[in-house]
Amino acid sequence: MMAVGETFCMLCDKVIPELERRFVMKSLAKDKLVISISIEQMPHFCGNILQLETVNGDKVIAMSQSAYDAFSPAQRHQLAMHGKLPVDASTIESIGSGSVRCMLGEVFLPSRQAVYKQYCSALSANVGDGHSLLSNTKPAVSTYSISQE
Repeated sequence: MMAVGETFCMLCDKVIPELERRFVMKSLAKDKLVISISIEQMPHFCGNILQLETVNGDKVIAMSQSAYDAFSPAQRHQLAMHGKLPVDASTIESIGSGSVRCMLGEVFLPSRQAVYKQYCSALSANVGDGHSLLSNTKPAVSTYSISQE
């Protein structure tokens, strides 16, 4: 029924009651391009897409070939402005009754590097009595490596 990307939103607005529809559409349109899909496009998983970002910062829109084929040329053009398109997920769609978005896990956590920096900062901070948690400690035998993310 709905997918939200960084700068776009894919939505079957016809399934939302009229009073709520105006509010939802107005709210989404404040900072996103709203792309409407029809009720007929929903069984083809048109609302079951997910915008991803590669390690290089490129945008990719994960969607099945079934969804891609069900989009109109205008909808495909609008989506292509927000990332590269589709993959074949016909087995998952026909047997598992899900699609690409169901196969991916979204993680909205800070990077390991950021968490590690915060951890080190907390350890070296004063504890309140003027002593550092790291004072009088010896170097660890092993080191912990953080990959660039």
